[in-house]
Amino acid sequence: MARPQCQRRIAGRPRIQVFKPRGVPMHALAEVHLCADGWEVLRLCDHEGLDQEETARHLGVSRPTVGRILERARKAVARALVEGCSLVIDVPADAVQECGECQGTWPGPASLTRCPTCGSCCMHLLVHPDCQPDASPVEET
Repeated sequence: MARPQCQRRIAGRPRIQVFKPRGVPMHALAEVHLCADGWEVLRLCDHEGLDQEETARHLGVSRPTVGRILERARKAVARALVEGCSLVIDVPADAVQECGECQGTWPGPASLTRCPTCGSCCMHLLVHPDCQPDASPVEET
């Protein structure tokens, strides 16, 4: 029996959630989906320069899990770039917020900037790892 997957901690929603080639309408593009945990791993490893061990601590998962997430995320980004697809970053609208200090949680959209219990600014989202990157076919026009 497989171990249950644990939720991942991400810093928050990306400022922009869809990237597409310039000059091509969205309806004419295939979509490649990047999960929230994939976006967070790319942000921490490739943008912030953290190693996979540090990234695993940030997400609350094992180092091998980070390696698998990173491989899927890089593959999704590479496919979008090489094949000219739109890249959609999937962050669930109902992700649970968690305080990094007192570990209090609140359901619903990420609207809190401070913990209502302890006043900490260390807030992040908890997302379930049920999203897998995929693509829909290109629509013929």
